[in-house]
Amino acid sequence: MLDLGNDEVALAFETKENCLIFYKIAFNYGQNKLYLQEIQHVFPRSLVQGFKWTPDPIKKCVNVIHWDNTSEKYAQSGIAIRESGSLDFYYNYRLVEETKGSFKDTIKGYNEARW
Repeated sequence: MLDLGNDEVALAFETKENCLIFYKIAFNYGQNKLYLQEIQHVFPRSLVQGFKWTPDPIKKCVNVIHWDNTSEKYAQSGIAIRESGSLDFYYNYRLVEETKGSFKDTIKGYNEARW
């Protein structure tokens, strides 16, 4: 759960294709109503050309809300580790990058490419 301020929170749920989808829950005190709204449409992994989906549930995820100096508004950043060790990176409630293979292989490849 992420605190968005103004009596709003964001909740993350795992889709059947093992992506995170975010919903905003807001409470209107004047009308005594609770509202649920999808924050960002999630494109299923199966829509990616040439992608063959196999189940790989999310093991752990971390999300933060932070100030984005470029857009001058609050933004979300997150990372999810799947059972295979692959990583998903989220920005503004959208899956922007995914890795294949184990977390250790990903970090090792990053360090080799970087240095």
